[in-house]
Amino acid sequence: MAVVNMTKQAPPVSSTQIEQFERRNGITLPEAYKAFLLRTNGGEPSSPHLIVPGWHGRSTGLSRFFGLGEGGNYDLEKSLSGAEDYVPSGFVPIAEDSGGNMLCLGISGHHAGKVFFWDHEVEQGDDPRNLHEVAGSIEELLEKLLPPDL
Repeated sequence: MAVVNMTKQAPPVSSTQIEQFERRNGITLPEAYKAFLLRTNGGEPSSPHLIVPGWHGRSTGLSRFFGLGEGGNYDLEKSLSGAEDYVPSGFVPIAEDSGGNMLCLGISGHHAGKVFFWDHEVEQGDDPRNLHEVAGSIEELLEKLLPPDL
């Protein structure tokens, strides 16, 4: 797996806290994403640049991965509850770019474990056509992140 350093991380999270989050929200996170939270609990990636296949903007710069118990705008639980009306069901917002777009993690069906780019300027609602697959897993996503100067 690529090494992407995270700065400004939320305080460390435990397996118990992740399980409580899943129970409160009636979801099951992929094991690889749970491992990512245990390792980093969100933060600002040192390599934030991401190519987005099929999106008119072509690429983006990630601002922050959300963390559990972080509070504020970058809290994973707050982002999930705030996205209910515009991110399709079966997806959890896990990161945000500099323009307010999000990366969403599939948590059910054939999307489970995959990471998608969601453009906030396209029609919203429970329509998955606004999601562009960027990686088959959180590990693959981290491998695809590029330094900011590329």
